Amino acid sequence: MEEEKIRELAACRLLAEQAYIDRNIILNVKVQIARLRGLGMEVRSEPEYYETFILLAARAKVPGAAANSHMSVLRRKRETAGELAKYYDFEKMIADYSGGVRFSGHGYYDRGLEDADTNAVFDGIANLLKVLEDLGHKASVNSGTLLGLVRDKKLIPYDDDIDLAVVLKSRGELYAAREFCALAEQLNEKGIDCTLRAGNNAMIKLPDLDGFEVDLFPAYGTMRRYSIYPYAPGTLKYNDVFPLQTCDISGLPLAASPETLLEQNYGKSWEVPDPRFVFDWPRQKCKFARLIQEIAA
Repeated sequence: MEEEKIRELAACRLLAEQAYIDRNIILNVKVQIARLRGLGMEVRSEPEYYETFILLAARAKVPGAAANSHMSVLRRKRETAGELAKYYDFEKMIADYSGGVRFSGHGYYDRGLEDADTNAVFDGIANLLKVLEDLGHKASVNSGTLLGLVRDKKLIPYDDDIDLAVVLKSRGELYAAREFCALAEQLNEKGIDCTLRAGNNAMIKLPDLDGFEVDLFPAYGTMRRYSIYPYAPGTLKYNDVFPLQTCDISGLPLAASPETLLEQNYGKSWEVPDPRFVFDWPRQKCKFARLIQEIAA
């Protein structure tokens, strides 16, 4: 890389750190990010590029998901170079001067599930599951909530929402989409204020629990090809999910083989905590394109 670009990157990095630590410094973040990106693709192989972007994004609190993905790449680069200590030092600096604000793949937040009233959350989930059961649907904990209860034996401290999966009676995507849309209407009629996220997604936003968002995802399929949006597009078997079992910790329903679901959702290293995990939403949404299209119709 050209020496001039190395110096320019170092200058960007220094300014970004100073502005992150001292919020009295006036800084146009959009201009600085454009300046950073203007250095060219070769600069993006440098850890300092990712640190600079993260500092700028975190200073302006935009965009949280991108800051999180850059943290994930930065960690891999430092680990590959045998410089994990530098990564941890940088992560500590981000936390020390954040004012209590954190970021994840969902964006910025000032409360994680470590701050939640766990019993209130578990009771709230149980109440929502009872409403779904009254409407003729079984449901279970899913994704990050499932990961916490199985791996950590508690809610993941750095997670910031609740994930559930509802069992639909439909086998194919067309009828599953229609049933899922109908369920959203039925929940609202029951007095459960919820929103169907249609257009480029397939989830129902249920009422918050203790201030944390609750996402409900569709599960459907056949004995040999069972799907749970957004991570298992017909790649599960019915027996991976059923019969549902009861979690000893929360009293909530879990899949029959939660380890199988977690490996499909988080990869083979799901048992290793990764606060910077990045779910590949674009790739997975492509696999559920028919379901998403039908829900949006």
